[in-house]
Amino acid sequence: MERLGASDARVLLNAAVRTPLDEGVRERILAEAGGNPLALLELPRNIRSPYWAGGFELPDALSVPRRLEESFRRRSASLPPQTQLLLLVAAPEPTGDVALLWRAAAHLGLAREATTPAEVAGLLEIDVRVRFRHPLVRSAVYQAATLPDRRRAHGALAEATDPQAGPDRRAWHRAQSVLGADEEVAEGLERSAERARACGGLAAAAAFLQRAAELSPEPGARARRALAGAHAKHESGAPEAALELLAVAAVGPLDPLPRARLELLRAQIGFHLTRDSDGPLRAAAHL
Repeated sequence: MERLGASDARVLLNAAVRTPLDEGVRERILAEAGGNPLALLELPRNIRSPYWAGGFELPDALSVPRRLEESFRRRSASLPPQTQLLLLVAAPEPTGDVALLWRAAAHLGLAREATTPAEVAGLLEIDVRVRFRHPLVRSAVYQAATLPDRRRAHGALAEATDPQAGPDRRAWHRAQSVLGADEEVAEGLERSAERARACGGLAAAAAFLQRAAELSPEPGARARRALAGAHAKHESGAPEAALELLAVAAVGPLDPLPRARLELLRAQIGFHLTRDSDGPLRAAAHL
């Protein structure tokens, strides 16, 4: 199949993605797709659209066909351990920042030369940006990793991210690196959610608040953050995810006003889901 030029590839991706997409993530997808029209069309279908904004949760959101996942897993598993770890560090950071990768690698004691086997194997390219050679390699590498290794990679990325230049991405990686409840990290995510919402990033705000709720040690704070996250999920077009967060918030404790807001949002989501499911039937009735 003939590959598209840069401008045509961008037009096709814009048509395939109908939700807000962080420009840095857009550039990463275009680079990794390499003008392949099928890749540009299939990636949006296999990713839950609310998670495109900001690139948060991108590696874990892809639905990788088992055959491809096994193929990439075998190829990465044959690499030296240091190379495998470096691939994992690159996987959850979609901005492709080479300097960030080197700082995170240094934090883990990894030499830059550890990338060579991955480049020779055709899994990774590093020039002005870090780029996985196939759009699904990033997801396959991340999903194949153990949870402790994922936390280790996120921790290195958090340490390597400038808190002034990238406070929200640093907060996100830090949140993925902790085990168990952590109020300090949850508070940082809540601040990131406020900044994201102020800029219109509802999907990113929802991701921050969901993780903040998961990390909240105190039930009241967990319920409050889950309710706020449910509102953001609903507003960003993810009603099912919003209902899941409402179930968390409903455990409480909640004061009467937040409880009323919860019930109102639940009713609104139920109405929208019912209306959307009835849409095709109503349309057919007019044929």
